[in-house]
Amino acid sequence: MVLPFGKRQTVLTFLMGFLVLIAGCSAIIGESDGNVELGQITVENSDDTGHTIHVLVESDSEPVYGASVALDGISPPANESDFGSIDSAILNHSAWRGDSANWTVYTRVDSNTSWQAHVPPADTESDCISVRLIIETDATVTSFTPVCASWPPTTNT
Repeated sequence: MVLPFGKRQTVLTFLMGFLVLIAGCSAIIGESDGNVELGQITVENSDDTGHTIHVLVESDSEPVYGASVALDGISPPANESDFGSIDSAILNHSAWRGDSANWTVYTRVDSNTSWQAHVPPADTESDCISVRLIIETDATVTSFTPVCASWPPTTNT
């Protein structure tokens, strides 16, 4: 079946408009600008040696917080049923609390002058993420970004 020129043009115009509308809506729904709220930042030392971790927090490429935290090394187990303990700290998050932005957390350990960037994932489904920074046995820093509702974990005592 062949449509007359006028009807063909009307159908094509309708289809093009519909496709543009759908493409625009799906881009809005599926696209994230990367802005999330930053929850707590915790630092932990999983090395036997004590370290100082230096932390710089940027919001949309602007520094909003900086701190240096001295952490002891892992303490040895007291007995067979003990695993020892890891020194940790929660940073004062009043400098960024409640703000949504593109965040970058930079770290360096001891006198190392190179900063390591920890960028929370842009494709998170949560509107709030925390950052967990762990000093490894080689003095590098590993980061994890749990959602705010799950970090830090609650302790039942």
